Amino acid sequence: MAKEKYPLTFKKCPACGHEETVADQVATEERAKGRMGDDFHPCLMESTMVIADPRKLPLLLNVPIVKVPVIRIMLDVCTSCGCVYCIRAALPQKPVFSRSFRATGSFASKVQKVGSRAL
Repeated sequence: MAKEKYPLTFKKCPACGHEETVADQVATEERAKGRMGDDFHPCLMESTMVIADPRKLPLLLNVPIVKVPVIRIMLDVCTSCGCVYCIRAALPQKPVFSRSFRATGSFASKVQKVGSRAL
């Protein structure tokens, strides 16, 4: 199997070869009304999954935000045959708040300490 370059984009329905999807159809109408820009590409369903073992992520670092690798899948429906298929697959980095930073080095814990001295 060849290693694919991400993001992957699928422009045709795998069942019938039709190129228009339900979200594309709605987006075309919204763009004509000036409610949506040309650079925004909607989908009907999106799913994101972390692809790293959460126990091995660098959440012990004393930083407020850690980026974790994820798989992002966007699905849509063919307007010709109704087939649900993947229109885009990407591997973005998702920022998450570090648990250890919230527990030990967070701004909130320092505010609580200062607040308790003031009382």
